[in-house]
Amino acid sequence: MNKPLNLYILNTPHDQWENYLIKDFKEKGIIENAVVQKTVTASKKKFVNLGSKGLNGEYKFVPVDIYDRVYDHLPKFIDMYSRVNLHNSVNYNELNYHQYLDHFNLMINYYYGLFTENNIDLLVQNNSPHAGYDYIPHLLAKEMGIKTLYLEQTTFPNRFFHYWEFEDFGTFSTTKRLFGPYPPIVIENKFEKDLPYMKVNRRDGFKLSNIKGPASLHNELTKYVPEYQLTKDLLKSNYRSQAYYRYKLRKQYEKNRKKLAAELNLNVPFVYFALHLQPEKTTSSLGGKYSDQALALEHLSSILPENWKIYVKENPKQTYFMRNPEFFRRLERIPNLEFVSPSYNTYDLIKNSKVCATITGTVGWEAITGGKSVVIFGRAWYKTLSGVYTFSPDLDLEEISSKPVNFSELQLSFNDLTAKLAPGYTLNEVYPTYYKEYDVDENDVIVANSLEKIIRSKFENNVTE
Repeated sequence: MNKPLNLYILNTPHDQWENYLIKDFKEKGIIENAVVQKTVTASKKKFVNLGSKGLNGEYKFVPVDIYDRVYDHLPKFIDMYSRVNLHNSVNYNELNYHQYLDHFNLMINYYYGLFTENNIDLLVQNNSPHAGYDYIPHLLAKEMGIKTLYLEQTTFPNRFFHYWEFEDFGTFSTTKRLFGPYPPIVIENKFEKDLPYMKVNRRDGFKLSNIKGPASLHNELTKYVPEYQLTKDLLKSNYRSQAYYRYKLRKQYEKNRKKLAAELNLNVPFVYFALHLQPEKTTSSLGGKYSDQALALEHLSSILPENWKIYVKENPKQTYFMRNPEFFRRLERIPNLEFVSPSYNTYDLIKNSKVCATITGTVGWEAITGGKSVVIFGRAWYKTLSGVYTFSPDLDLEEISSKPVNFSELQLSFNDLTAKLAPGYTLNEVYPTYYKEYDVDENDVIVANSLEKIIRSKFENNVTE
């Protein structure tokens, strides 16, 4: 290293690896100083009540040219930040447009001051920015010439993605091959996947069989009886102001979802589009403009061959968030689109479809591993693999459907992709519970060693791909 770096880390509250990393990096002379901001609860407390609490630090003038380039991203900031409230991430906050604008400007000023006062050289984000308050530092760092290292945990044991440009996720052209060789991860040639994150919190409808005691009864009523949630909200002063609004949205969502569900004919040619759970980074961050999934369906319909249909299946865990009545009106207006019950078997739909389509979802991975092509609208991690087509108005769905995925080519392209992964768990919220061989202290050392190699390769320029 030419000189020790000043590091700013945005890390989730579930992870503590930065404590060991900072100590280790200081001892090795890699960093001089480090500032850590925890996301989720800590960041919500810092930013949600700006109208009453404000922010620490003195006002810093942000150069107009930098501000103007960040301002271009205001719509995306609002899209992300609309989920941020002190209660959970599936209720809208209560801000109006001008409050969003004020929050946006306060955060720009706060982060600009923080970056300049601490002479930050490197920003590390262990999750693709998707909550607004983590999107602003990403934007400012880019405009201020501060290098940013993005990390993203995979579902493959002890491996994470690392890349140096926000838009590079899925392509990974900024990722150097620094580790390995690894034993190959063998793909199973089938659609079905045993993915733990797809099994939890499903919205399968109220079931007496799910009730084992007071806690499970409470959960069932909260999920499926809007009047129960309304009563709970009205009894809490900080929920009360928006309680009836949320109640109406819940009622309208359940009504629209049931109203549009159609009987399916699997013998007609169709594209299977699996809606994402929202809000999530898979759309709000990695989907770009197609965080608006209705827009993706509208654009997909423009290239639909004659007599084909689009079968749209709701995510089993979805709530009313981003499913306003207007969303369903847009779907109703799309010719040859039919809405599928969330309980319909996704693998039957994949198998019988001509092509699958998604923003960045798991259904795309399931499709190509079983031999079915997929059209993606966002930056899916599997974007460069065989059988994956990024949406464009020139795509020919009939031609795509006539080309089965070559499994040997898929395995080779997958091997090429996974050769770029780094060892360690950088996001410990869920993934380590899937794997038995996980030790927190051991992982701290592995992550620190991995990040040291990645950072040195960028700042020393002496490691070749």
